[in-house]
Amino acid sequence: MMNNIKKKAKDLITFFLSLIADVLSYCIPTKKSLVIFGGMNGKYYGDNSRYVFEKALKECPEFKCVWLTRNKQIVRELKTKGLPVYSVYSLLGIWTLFRANIGLYTNNLTDLSLHSSFSPRKLKLIALRHGRSVKRVRFAMNRPNFTKEEIRILKRETKMIKYAISTSDFISKVQEEVLKIGLDKHIVTGYPRNDVLFNPTDKMKKDWEDFLQGETYNKVILYGPTWRHGRNPTKFFPFEDLNLDDLNDLLKNKNSLILIRPHKNELNIKETKKFLDYIAYNYSNIKLATHIEFPSVNDLLPFCDAFICDYSALYHDFLLLDRPLIFIPYDYELFEKENGFLYDYFKYLPGPAVLNYIDFKKELLNVINNNDDYVERRRRLTNLIHEYKDGNSTSRVIELIYKIYRGEN
Repeated sequence: MMNNIKKKAKDLITFFLSLIADVLSYCIPTKKSLVIFGGMNGKYYGDNSRYVFEKALKECPEFKCVWLTRNKQIVRELKTKGLPVYSVYSLLGIWTLFRANIGLYTNNLTDLSLHSSFSPRKLKLIALRHGRSVKRVRFAMNRPNFTKEEIRILKRETKMIKYAISTSDFISKVQEEVLKIGLDKHIVTGYPRNDVLFNPTDKMKKDWEDFLQGETYNKVILYGPTWRHGRNPTKFFPFEDLNLDDLNDLLKNKNSLILIRPHKNELNIKETKKFLDYIAYNYSNIKLATHIEFPSVNDLLPFCDAFICDYSALYHDFLLLDRPLIFIPYDYELFEKENGFLYDYFKYLPGPAVLNYIDFKKELLNVINNNDDYVERRRRLTNLIHEYKDGNSTSRVIELIYKIYRGEN
C-alpha cells in the first residue's frame, strides 16, 4: 500500500515538473551561443563532458559555455578556478538551462537539471555517455524493468538527443540497442576522456606524484570492477581461497602496487566500504583510488601498467594503452541471465579469466614479470572497439557542437 502511494507520488511529481518545464521552455527564449555541460549525475566534475568543456572554453569564443552541477563543492571549486558554473538548484542555473541551445552530458538529464523531467524539450543534446561496456543495459537488457516514470523520462531524453558519440561503427550498432535513438544519430568521434591517454597533462603527472607521496613502484595495477546496479554489491577479490597477507607480501617483494577503484555507488554500501577501508588500512601495497582522489579515472590510467576488471566499460578505454588485463567474471552466469552481453564476452576476452586466488596470483606474477600472451587478442578487440587512436576525440565532438550551432544537424 505504502509503496503504491510513493510510486503514484513520484509519477505526479514527474508529470508536474515536466509540465512546468514545457511552460518555461515556451516562455524563455533560446540563446543560440549558450552551451551547457554536466556529467556523472551532476555530482562530479569529470568524464567526457569535462574535457570538451575545458577545450571549448579555450578554443571556441563563439560559445558561452557553462557547467551545471548538483554539487555545492563543485560550484565552489570551479568558481575558484574562474570557470563558469551554476548550481542546478539556483535561479541562474534554471535560467541557464532553459536559455541554452545545446547541452552535453554523460549519464542522464540529472547531469544538467534538478530533476530528469525538468528539462526543456527544445534543448539539443549531445550524449557523450560514460563508456560502452560489453554488458547490456537500459533498453538492451534481457530483463528490463522500468517504471512508467522512468520510461516517460527516457522518452523525453531520447527525443532531445541530436547526437550520441561512439568509438567505432561496431559500438554505434550495439549502442543503438541500448539507447534506441536511431542509428543515424550515433557519430564515431572517440571519447574525449581518452585523449589524455595519449598526452597526459602536467597536472595529471603532478596529481599522480602527489598521490604516491614520493613512493615509486615497478608495477602499478588498477582494479576497477563494474557497478552492479543495485543487485548484490560487488565482491572485491571474490576468491574463497583469498590470502590478503600473501598477496600483500608478493606485492611488497616485487615492489608493486594494486589500486582499488570502486564505483562511487559502492562507497555508499556500508559493508563494502568497511571492507575496502580495512584493506587500505592494513595492507601497505593495496590502496584506494576513488572518485575523491581521481574524479576522472582516465587521468589515472596512463600511470597504470595493468588493469584488473570484469565487465566494466573502462577496460575498453584501457585497450588504447595496449597493456595487460586480468578478468574476474565471478558472476558471469548471473550477468548473462539478467543483463546479457552485447557481444560474445569470452570469444573476445583480451586477457585471462580467473576465478580463484591461485590463478589470480599466477596471472598477477605474469604481469609483474612482463609475460604477456594476449597481445594479439588485445589488438583484435582494440580494432573492433576503437576507430580512432589519435588523441583528437575532443576536437571531433566540438565539431558536432558547431554543426548544431550552424543548423546542420
